Amino acid sequence: MHKLYYPYIDGLRALAVISVIAYHLDAAWLPGGFTGVDVFFVISGFVVSASLAKSQAKSALRFALHFYARRFARILPALLVCLLLTSLMTTLLVPKAWLSEANEKTARAAFFGVSNVILALKQDSYYSPRAEFNPFIHTWSLGVEEQFYFIFPLLFYLWIRLGERRRILSSMALATLALSSLAYAYWMGTRDSNRAFYLIFSRFWELGAGVLLFQLTARAVHPLATWPANVRVALQFVGLGSIGAGFWLAKLSAFPYPWAFLPVAGTVLLILGLKGEAASNPIQAFFSSQVVVLVGRLSYSLYLWHWPVFTLMRWTTGIETGVERACGLALTALLATASFRLVEQPFRNIQGKLRWPDRAMVASSLAMLALGAGLNHGFQVMQPTLSLSATRDGATWQPKEYIAPAGQAPCVLRTSAETMAGGSRMHYMPEKCAAQGGRIFVMGDSHAGAYVPMLTRWVQETGREVFIYTKGGCGYLSLFEPDGEAPHHCREFVDASRADILASARPGDILFLPSLRVRRFGDQWRLFPDDAVRDSMNGAQAQAARARAVTEGKADMARFESKGLRIVLEAPKPIFKAPPFRCADWFNRGNPICAPGLTMDRENLLQFRAPALAGLEAMAAGSKAVSLWDPFPILCAKGATCSAFDGEVPLFFDSDHLTGPGNMRLYDNFSRCMVAVVADRGCGN
Repeated sequence: MHKLYYPYIDGLRALAVISVIAYHLDAAWLPGGFTGVDVFFVISGFVVSASLAKSQAKSALRFALHFYARRFARILPALLVCLLLTSLMTTLLVPKAWLSEANEKTARAAFFGVSNVILALKQDSYYSPRAEFNPFIHTWSLGVEEQFYFIFPLLFYLWIRLGERRRILSSMALATLALSSLAYAYWMGTRDSNRAFYLIFSRFWELGAGVLLFQLTARAVHPLATWPANVRVALQFVGLGSIGAGFWLAKLSAFPYPWAFLPVAGTVLLILGLKGEAASNPIQAFFSSQVVVLVGRLSYSLYLWHWPVFTLMRWTTGIETGVERACGLALTALLATASFRLVEQPFRNIQGKLRWPDRAMVASSLAMLALGAGLNHGFQVMQPTLSLSATRDGATWQPKEYIAPAGQAPCVLRTSAETMAGGSRMHYMPEKCAAQGGRIFVMGDSHAGAYVPMLTRWVQETGREVFIYTKGGCGYLSLFEPDGEAPHHCREFVDASRADILASARPGDILFLPSLRVRRFGDQWRLFPDDAVRDSMNGAQAQAARARAVTEGKADMARFESKGLRIVLEAPKPIFKAPPFRCADWFNRGNPICAPGLTMDRENLLQFRAPALAGLEAMAAGSKAVSLWDPFPILCAKGATCSAFDGEVPLFFDSDHLTGPGNMRLYDNFSRCMVAVVADRGCGN
């Protein structure tokens, strides 16, 4: 006979959840604290086995229905409440941006237990910048468990139904699957660490270890029954030491293989040591203490709520100071306690109270999932209306294209888009007007895409076609390094775009080359040390790389010149330290990322961009086909400072990308430049 409740299991849960929370609050506190999830996986395999060990189901179907009814009652209510409230708060407080781009898809997938799959395929690693700003990313581990539950009932049903001697066959089948999973974790880890981290195929062995542990100790006669108490105490110390080593030493760069061995093996040994009547010792006393067991009972709710709380604080007030972290922990504890008392406990025994058959419980749970997913979709659709952020005005902050006032554009815009070497190729064509000769080809990083409002206005007002080739992070002639030394995925994009332009361009067409050509003072999620940024622009290494880039760039542009193209290089725009979209509202202006403010000293910026400007001028020198267009004086007129806003109107979305009004501020100057280039007069501001 086996107890269905083991107090020390809650003690282990407490250890696991505390380690995860500590890691998420500050990874420096516990560098391997994320391995608490692996402790949870072993516990889950052990506990679900114990909870079903006495099942009297006479068919695999009834056994599975009983299992799913219990799991739904245990997991689903608190998960749904957390997902829906988090979805609502995300809709209200989180601006749409690259940094939050994965949030909606992750939320939708979380309702159906596949968020880990979405994260694996989207290449949003557990330690990427977007992970820290995705309030649903922690649901990946629930996805792994829920996918494990698809195969678990069949394997465990066979183990229950077989006799004592034949149960070994079922355990051997499970062990074979676990070893195959471990081999897959090793194989995939050498090819795609993201998929190795998130997918069930490389995590199955961890849950399987918990199931096998239960099956071993549930035998009528097993080794543990004859081990003396001091051996079990030794197992406790070794197991806890192994878990502790994982908490401190594990590296995300090689996970789950091999670093998951430490927490998994440690949990197995610790459960073995705690199971049974061991002699009293500090470890036994700790995991059985009232406070630790209480934290363990709250662990599921603590795990559900801590990450949304931390993430939403990161989006709004920040969570960097001691006071902010204390508030985050307090709010987590409050929400977890409320969830445990008002949601988890009432629903855990609802099936018995209502006397529902298992199939009715499963059906109603699936209906709740569908309803929750529908509400989440509604929040996402209504985001422009519900959001409390000024950035909800997408036509201002992130317009997809220029929308002309009625009757003011002679041409109608027609758009097509396709992928190209991991980037995109967009084609904007005029209709219902006399199309003009001469087209514009645009190639560059995300800054090329940020000019879409200005360029689509050009199409509508001039009747000229525009082609835009863009891939984030892959600038062309950026001058940071020769393009031939850029990362492989960027070289692929540049090569494919260049070949496509050379194949389709005609003499007289314009090639416009915007890209980020100065180093950033900050990204959407962090600020960089000022001295390091300036050294990356002016240091000896930067100067040498820029000289090589200029030489290569002149040779590369000669290929376009030979096709009769006129080339327009974009001089660096003003850049800022704080991202305006994260500092535009009353609830986020106090965020630490906003501390540098949304203005910059004009003379300082001119000096900062001077090396890049000199490089561009060197590339243009000696060629009548190459012009330089400088948006800086239009975006930052003469004066002491440059501002990301014109009064209340944002000119910049983040530290360097333009908004719709920013595009329109440049349009007249850009238009004059294009006319001058077509007339072979060059482009002068």
